[in-house]
Amino acid sequence: LKPANASYKSTLTEAKSHLQSGTRSQILRDLAEWVDGDEPSHCVYVLHGPAGMGKSSIAHALCSQLADTSLGASFFFIRGSISDASCLFPSLAYQLAYSVHDLFAPIAEAARSHLQNGQSQMLEHQLIDLLKFPLEQLAQKLGKPLLLVVDGIDECLNDPEGVVPRMLQLLCRLTLEIPILRVLIATRPEAYIMSALQHSEHSDIIRLRDLSKEPHVDDDIRLFIGTEFQS
Repeated sequence: LKPANASYKSTLTEAKSHLQSGTRSQILRDLAEWVDGDEPSHCVYVLHGPAGMGKSSIAHALCSQLADTSLGASFFFIRGSISDASCLFPSLAYQLAYSVHDLFAPIAEAARSHLQNGQSQMLEHQLIDLLKFPLEQLAQKLGKPLLLVVDGIDECLNDPEGVVPRMLQLLCRLTLEIPILRVLIATRPEAYIMSALQHSEHSDIIRLRDLSKEPHVDDDIRLFIGTEFQS
């Protein structure tokens, strides 16, 4: 599948891993409760806000926190180096095959079948072949929620045909069809991204959270600055 080196464990995502201890604690609690919730009405959770609000750090921290329980796969787009939308679904499938034992054989078989039609296929075929079909086989057996984290949507290279909005629509559709899935998306609020989410036919399963409007952000900033000065 030629997965991208884009998981939260990658050295390429190290810059996104520095969440000051004690900050963003309420958001992390809310996200952990959302993941473990019994079929929440919003299975897609979108953290958005301008640069510097800690979107990637929160996503990274959640991956670390749930690595041994609910995390299935993570993907961190990085502008200029990991920015190809066509890498996302194969990479998620690859990680799922190794993080969930029961998915290894179904995904391996799905990959063999998928690759008979070529290495580079349209997003729709990638999603259906590599994620939807294997997950459908085992969704009831797995039982517990399975988290996918996709960070830096704004760092993914868009094209005139709108590959990024299409990628988001497909992610939402997959989440609707596989009830155990929880998808966390972190992004800057670029117009084409927010429009794709807000006007999606699946908008009723999407929760948007604006980090610039969090009530305790000043306390987090104060703690961060104080800690840095002390060190």
